[in-house]
Amino acid sequence: MQPLTPSHPTRVDRYVIERELGRGGFGAVYRARHSVIGRVVALKLLLPERSTTPTVLERFLREARAIGAVGSPHIIEIYDAGLTESGEAFLAME
Repeated sequence: MQPLTPSHPTRVDRYVIERELGRGGFGAVYRARHSVIGRVVALKLLLPERSTTPTVLERFLREARAIGAVGSPHIIEIYDAGLTESGEAFLAME
């Protein structure tokens, strides 16, 4: 992923990253906007050094499936999840 600069927004799949919201040991969360419909999301990305481990990648995507299956107003909603063409795993959340 390219560095974030105001003159060169970074894209992940169909999302345009606006700014970083936070970072942890396994990933980073960004405020991003869907490039077609304009919906603002929290976009969680696995850190590149973590996405090369198959078990970590599967756990990340399993998290998306588990959260999506619950459907409770007390749990964040997952709008989208997947892998980019370059292999970056992402979750788009409310």
